[in-house]
Amino acid sequence: MGSHATLYIEDETLRKYLEFDSSDGKYTQNVLTPDRARKIFALKTMNAFKKNIEEAVVTRAEKRYLMKLIKDLKFNEYDKITFCQEYCKFTLR
Repeated sequence: MGSHATLYIEDETLRKYLEFDSSDGKYTQNVLTPDRARKIFALKTMNAFKKNIEEAVVTRAEKRYLMKLIKDLKFNEYDKITFCQEYCKFTLR
C-alpha cells in the first residue's frame, strides 16, 4: 500500500478497485520511469532536483532502479549523480 509500493499493478480497473488510484488523486502509485528520470535530471536548479529525487525515490527498490537508470540513460552531470549516490547509498557499477 502507499504511493511507493514495491509492485505496480498495471490493470487500471484492479488499481481502482484496490484504491491504488482514485479519482480525487488521494491514492496514486508513484512510479519512477525513464521519462520521469529524464525530466528530473533536466531541472535547472540543484534544489529543485534534490526535492524531486527525494519525492520520487523513496524505497530501496526505487533507489536501486534510479542508479540503474543513471547508467542506462547515460546521465553525465557530476553533482546530480553524486547526490543520487549519497541519497541512495549505492554507487554506479
